Amino acid sequence: MALDNELELRPGDNKTGLVKMGHELKTNGKTLFGLVALFWVLEVFDKLIFMGGLDTLGIHPRTLSGLSGILTAPFLHGSFAHVAGNTAPFLVLGGLIMLRDRRDWLATTVLSSLIGGLGIWLFGCLLYTSPSPRDVEES
Repeated sequence: MALDNELELRPGDNKTGLVKMGHELKTNGKTLFGLVALFWVLEVFDKLIFMGGLDTLGIHPRTLSGLSGILTAPFLHGSFAHVAGNTAPFLVLGGLIMLRDRRDWLATTVLSSLIGGLGIWLFGCLLYTSPSPRDVEES
């Protein structure tokens, strides 16, 4: 007896386990690739529509208003090269963590984003990578 994916089942094999595993892999893939697509779409919008203005929503070290950037920074990138450089590690490492459990991936992603963002806020330099459109108009 063969399944659609060409795996043979022997007497006593658990067909529902294979189906469940396939469903989990699809869901995990959709989650990871969906987030990567969001990162790329945001970067395209940032560069083409907002002329880099979304970058001002990132972390501004040691300023009270810069704390909100800890929540937005994981979705913002300074350039297309930055997004490209983050894409493969996000997919590979995220996929490996999701093989264990999707909740582990969520906890790891949220905690590393918050701890990393807080570290940048505490120890980052005060230079901004992109001036806001307002700053460019004033100079």
